[in-house]
Amino acid sequence: MRTRLALLPLLALWISACGGDRTRGLAPLKPLEENLPDQIGVKERSFMEWKGQFCAVNEPSHRLIMDQNQWNALWRELGQETPAADLAENFGAAVFLGTRSTGGYSVKLLDPALEDGRLVVRYKVSPPRGLSIQALTQPYAVRLFPRSPLEVRMEAAAP
Repeated sequence: MRTRLALLPLLALWISACGGDRTRGLAPLKPLEENLPDQIGVKERSFMEWKGQFCAVNEPSHRLIMDQNQWNALWRELGQETPAADLAENFGAAVFLGTRSTGGYSVKLLDPALEDGRLVVRYKVSPPRGLSIQALTQPYAVRLFPRSPLEVRMEAAAP
């Protein structure tokens, strides 16, 4: 009986870590470096981001989303309701890690950088640390950035 009672706090912690909303809603992120918005021709410096551990995309990939049709298709592919986004003023970047054998993997879309007259959006993948859920996951991240007149490229960040 005492053993069962001792396991209750661990069970509650596990349930709170595994349950709940599988995606994060709109979350403002840190702004670009001070002078970069003027260099890339944008007015806004706040971004919106969505992340999760479960989606319908099983293969690793990344993509840029430049119009409303691509935005709608992205969220259909994710198997989620499409959030409102002004794709005339913004563009989206999405990264899918594909199916992983455990939880704990994460992907972060970094602030854009100006390189050779182009806007480069990089992403960083982090492996699990410590204990993680023993289940198949499909980690992803989607982030909106202010539209720029510059060409946009997306790539993985150096490890």
